[in-house]
Amino acid sequence: MRLEGDDDDADQEDNEQDIKPQFASSKKSHFESTPANNHQTINGYAYEDELSEGEVEDDDEYELDPEDEWNLRKCSAAALDSLALHFGQVVFNLVPYIITQLSDEQPVVRQISCWTLSRFAGWAAKLDANGKSQFFEPMMDGILKRMLDKNKKVQESAASAFATVEEAADTELTPYCGIIVRQFVQCFDRYKDRNIFILYDCVQTLAEHSGPALAEPELVQLLMPALITRWQKIQDASRELFPLLECLSFVATALGPTFAAFAKPFFDRCIRIIHQNLNDSMTAAEDPLLDVPDKDFLVTSLDLLSAIIQALPEAESSALTSGSPLNMFELMAYCMKDENNDVKQSAYALLGDCAIYIFTRLRPFLPTLLEILINQLDLLQVDDDPETGYRVVNNACWSCGEIAMRAGEESMATICRSSA
Repeated sequence: MRLEGDDDDADQEDNEQDIKPQFASSKKSHFESTPANNHQTINGYAYEDELSEGEVEDDDEYELDPEDEWNLRKCSAAALDSLALHFGQVVFNLVPYIITQLSDEQPVVRQISCWTLSRFAGWAAKLDANGKSQFFEPMMDGILKRMLDKNKKVQESAASAFATVEEAADTELTPYCGIIVRQFVQCFDRYKDRNIFILYDCVQTLAEHSGPALAEPELVQLLMPALITRWQKIQDASRELFPLLECLSFVATALGPTFAAFAKPFFDRCIRIIHQNLNDSMTAAEDPLLDVPDKDFLVTSLDLLSAIIQALPEAESSALTSGSPLNMFELMAYCMKDENNDVKQSAYALLGDCAIYIFTRLRPFLPTLLEILINQLDLLQVDDDPETGYRVVNNACWSCGEIAMRAGEESMATICRSSA
């Protein structure tokens, strides 16, 4: 009764207050390489001060969520975790037993078993063929099945655990992409709004680590309709766009030229979102009674534009930019001058990608863009927020270098004189 997690509630719609607002993930500069996902190595189910990827804190100040409290189940999981880290192989051979607990009648046992198994994923994924057959494949299969559990909290735990498995297994997951994508597609059909956010992370992590394997025609025909259905359902002002746009950026990169068949609606909508956000920002600046629009809409839209331009052949990327009713380069110029450093960082990343992949289309706008860029190189501007400020400067330097390599010395001098 205290745990409040025994009901089969997967078909019940989520209450709006149960869905925590989502924000674009923190960014690194172009020179800083880092995994796109930063899954916690110590999960909230065992340690009360940490949250698992996708686990949502209870925002109610007046009522304690029983799942946030220590209990025998969580202490047991934490103890097993410590034993495994200390003794290694001896404890790992308990994995088949833990897999059986994924079918326990109590949802809370299924929930904690998902997390416990995910802690062993790095070890199991590196075993030989026999070891994979005995440990990794049943572990992966069991967690995937629990992603379609009839209990929402079990779904959430399983999805979070599988994202951890993906991260730990890396390219070892490539042979299983078909099985994984089919399960994800079923999850898109079943999940309510709250768990959809974690599902985006699962898809994004798979795209990041499986790469071109995801571009197999059969998998594309399964995954893209599911993503497009969700894309068409979401309104432009929905915060669900943040994780979806980030997910699509990784999918576009993984699919490469194959993404061309789907690119135009995504490209055009990103341009529209950027235009609307910039207009709303200008209006809000003139009227203090109006709220400033969320800049994460700009950040995630710019990032998806970058991913599309990188993924597609030059001719098709150029066709998208020339066929858009709104000028991407003019919008990018406004973003390069935005007061938000995350927006500027993404804008300069897009500028550099345009220099690499569609320089012919970019060239006519360089005098205006380089004038903004040169002003950005003033290091006095980073004093207010050095961490994010230097990331902007790094991306500006990088994009300037990419432009210079393609413009040549004489043309660069002419462009710089024109922008002076």
